[in-house]
Amino acid sequence: MQVKSLATIGLMVATWGCAEPVAAAAAPLRSGFYEGFVLAVSPSGRVVGHFNMEQGDGVTKRCIFDFVGRASGNQAVIRTVGSPNLSGRITASAADEVMFSMARVRSLPGCGLVLPPEAEAGSGAELDQIRVGSWTDLAKVRTARVGFRAAPGGPVGRAYLVKGDVVGIVSRQGNQVRVVYPSERDVWSQGWVSAADLAPLAP
Repeated sequence: MQVKSLATIGLMVATWGCAEPVAAAAAPLRSGFYEGFVLAVSPSGRVVGHFNMEQGDGVTKRCIFDFVGRASGNQAVIRTVGSPNLSGRITASAADEVMFSMARVRSLPGCGLVLPPEAEAGSGAELDQIRVGSWTDLAKVRTARVGFRAAPGGPVGRAYLVKGDVVGIVSRQGNQVRVVYPSERDVWSQGWVSAADLAPLAP
């Protein structure tokens, strides 16, 4: 029988006790208000987004389009809604940022003046997450003016939405929908509106 020295045994124990470093898990793709766009990720993985980025003082350059897709883990494969049909992806590279890439996205009206060339590259353009959202879908206001209600069927408050505003859908109760209007303000407007005042952002 081979007898091992105490030094050898100590080295073996120390080696067994040293675990291999484990790579940090990638952050999941989440609903939220990002630099240039609003994103909704449903529990089933359906993704809906509204891109609206602008630049300039006086003469404003603006890039606007909607997209849909499917998320898996920290990444979503997406495509634009309507024509032209462009494909791309969004990858959560950290807890507070994503990489956005889409072939020929700078060919969309105004986007070549706003988005950097990296947005069309394989690695994508880095965009910050400004704030996490609790919504699971997005909708667009279809009527001229819609007031928020504090409760379903309650009185209309002072805050309101206008036609074309994009809101995040948090919950539903009958024909009433609880929505959030994400913006760069510290406090987001939110409340209940009628489902008849909203149109799906994407089919």
